[in-house]
Amino acid sequence: MKDRGELLAAVNSRGEVTVEGHFVGELDGFRFVRGAIEGDEVAVSGARRAIDAAAARALGSEIARRVQQVETEPDESFSLAADGVILWRNAPVARLFAGPDALRPNVEPLASELLGADQRERLRRRLAGWLENHLADRLGSLFAAREAKLTGAARGLAFQVAEALGSLPRRKVAEQITHLSRDDRKALRETGLRIGRESVWVPALVKPAAASLRGLLWAVHAGVPMPPMPPDGRMSVPLDESVPWAFYEVVGYRPLGSLAVRIDIVERLAAKAFALSRAGPFPAGPELVTLCGCGATEIAGVLAAPGYRSRETDGGAVFFPAPKKKNKKESRGKPMPRRPRKKAPDIDPDSPFAKLRELATPR
Repeated sequence: MKDRGELLAAVNSRGEVTVEGHFVGELDGFRFVRGAIEGDEVAVSGARRAIDAAAARALGSEIARRVQQVETEPDESFSLAADGVILWRNAPVARLFAGPDALRPNVEPLASELLGADQRERLRRRLAGWLENHLADRLGSLFAAREAKLTGAARGLAFQVAEALGSLPRRKVAEQITHLSRDDRKALRETGLRIGRESVWVPALVKPAAASLRGLLWAVHAGVPMPPMPPDGRMSVPLDESVPWAFYEVVGYRPLGSLAVRIDIVERLAAKAFALSRAGPFPAGPELVTLCGCGATEIAGVLAAPGYRSRETDGGAVFFPAPKKKNKKESRGKPMPRRPRKKAPDIDPDSPFAKLRELATPR
């Protein structure tokens, strides 16, 4: 090959590249993956330059054809891998990067010497359009809540839930909830958003596929590798110290005590505990423990979040609502009681102190 002039190269329908009939590599999406060449280092180095030049000539028309295919093929030809890579016909072609917010990541084609600037931009536009459709299809409730014709507190609440990718602890938006009208609540429900005892959340997004996508978007926006997802079907999992609490929340789990509990289970636990507490202190029986999917020693930390404390009795631990803390704002506006002024003691007019007072009094 080294002694010949221009080498003959070809690309077949499977993306395999041959030079003078010898397999030299293959196309993986839009990147050329070289094959191995046997021989001594000097000979291989010289052959490699000639082979790469021949392959590049053959691949120019193939890359142009593939870019056109990407632009015209249906959305079903693309998919999103768990690591944020976009696949075309199962070949990696682009990657997600942090965008303006978590619901709007940027798309960048993978580096390739074979792509020209115009081809890269055409590829980016097509894949960005596909991603927008993909997210709207998988996380439709979030987009519906963010784009709904809401006003005031309802609009602000919907925006915060969308920004948090589908769930928030109720305490974080308690002030806004108090300003919601009946019509506001109805409008929010129609978007799929629910206001529970402990959370403001979108129930449809707790399902494994949607939760995994939410976790990926969070990781992309945060610029960190995506932590492992809780196993499908688990009502609670032990908290992993290496996993940020924000990740648990965004995939539909609430850190409580030593566990992360799925938020729909948190709601059911809170409702059940409230019902039990109406009759007085209650034990954490098998029903609560089974619902949470945890042991008896872990339930106390879980029930602490909805505001329950425990005390030991002869029959075991019982739970009761913790006394509400006095709101500082309520007492802040009340006037402080005035201390009564002490009456000045009577002074003998013939005493030296009376003479001093006369001298100190301005005339």
